[in-house]
Amino acid sequence: MLNELDFSFTHKIHLGVPEKERRKKQKIVVQIKLRKKIALNTYQDDDINCTVCYDELYKKLVEFYDNKQFKLLEYLSEKTYYFLKKHLPHHYQIWVQVCKNPPIKHVQMAAFQIGDFHV
Repeated sequence: MLNELDFSFTHKIHLGVPEKERRKKQKIVVQIKLRKKIALNTYQDDDINCTVCYDELYKKLVEFYDNKQFKLLEYLSEKTYYFLKKHLPHHYQIWVQVCKNPPIKHVQMAAFQIGDFHV
């Protein structure tokens, strides 16, 4: 049996190849999926300690992103993936997608995915 926690959030960071683009923070959308094999009756207790607290995870990621600049969406996605690998229990499989609205005419969204499984 598998269970999957799926959550997403927005945050503003300095991101872009040209320095001019990085000067102003822009909104990114981060989507995270966490999977793990579980035994039946794993969630018998209504206890936050039996799962991942996504509020704490969000706060850690925001702290990680703040006061940094990133040029590439791919690099940011990979850094997010490895940050999660470091800060989550090892039995979780992780999938991350980071999206942004690039300042390119007619391009509404750019996204990069990285993970231990396909979605």
